[in-house]
Amino acid sequence: MNKTSFSLFLAGIAFLTLLGFWAAQNSISTPPDNEVISDVRIRDDNTDLSELVNNEGAVTVTLVPLNTFDSESGEGLWKFALELNTHSVELSMDVSQAFVLLDDKNNTYPVTSWEGDPPGGHHREIVLAFQSIQPKPKRVTIVARDIGDIPERVFVWNVGNDN
Repeated sequence: MNKTSFSLFLAGIAFLTLLGFWAAQNSISTPPDNEVISDVRIRDDNTDLSELVNNEGAVTVTLVPLNTFDSESGEGLWKFALELNTHSVELSMDVSQAFVLLDDKNNTYPVTSWEGDPPGGHHREIVLAFQSIQPKPKRVTIVARDIGDIPERVFVWNVGNDN
């Protein structure tokens, strides 16, 4: 992916993030089937590729799945757009060590690769890639550790496999 395409891609993600924040603030009610995990709203029927945001502490962490959770997606990789934003701490963490994917049996999968902003600064936009999980689990979780003095942040998507 060349720099222009990647910049356009990141601009699109930023636009969708802002649109998501606007829609969330302007919604009339919250569906009753929500539960809160680490300040992230998880819908029990969250089978879509929705953006999840955690704004605990000094750093806001946003994750958005970029492809479906099907085995045929991409190069056998599940990719997630990651945004880290703060105005008070340096974002110098190694994202390959700070993030891990879990399946519904708590098997862990490390970051396979990542592209985007290098460590440092107050704003980072990154694409995390994980090896796809076979067979497809009912639920996938990304755990972010030790970002902005928050020991653990949890992001969960139900992927709808009833097997």
